[in-house]
Amino acid sequence: MTSEGLPETMTVLVEHGRVAFITGGSHKHKLCVIAQIIDQKRAMCDIFQSDTKEPKYVKRTPVGYKHMRLTKFVVDGVKCTTGKGHVQELFKEQKILTQFQDTIFYKRWQDHKKRMSLTDFERFKVDYLKLQREKAIRKKVKELKAK
Repeated sequence: MTSEGLPETMTVLVEHGRVAFITGGSHKHKLCVIAQIIDQKRAMCDIFQSDTKEPKYVKRTPVGYKHMRLTKFVVDGVKCTTGKGHVQELFKEQKILTQFQDTIFYKRWQDHKKRMSLTDFERFKVDYLKLQREKAIRKKVKELKAK
């Protein structure tokens, strides 16, 4: 699919082979490849684990567009009749998972997961260390201004 006639901001489109991050539903926080477009609200997707080193296939299931965050990655060679085995092979060959794990979005999501799993005491320690860092910066700035 070409993006002729569309504004420059609309470069990521729903298409066969588009990789998306699932943000809601039973497959939350997994990657999916759009295998077939069902209608204007859903697409049949092949779902993969997103937080493993090797791509692990979960299943093919319909997913609503409102639960997807489209990425810039497209698995080349996926047509509307492509079987799930072929999609898995293409996903592994093109190393989509490692490309996704190198994105800023994935790194921020991992940081967010880490912060959400902290205990109360660990959050206290983080806040205390931030306070110590701020004090050191203020002290150094004060010294430099005095010169």
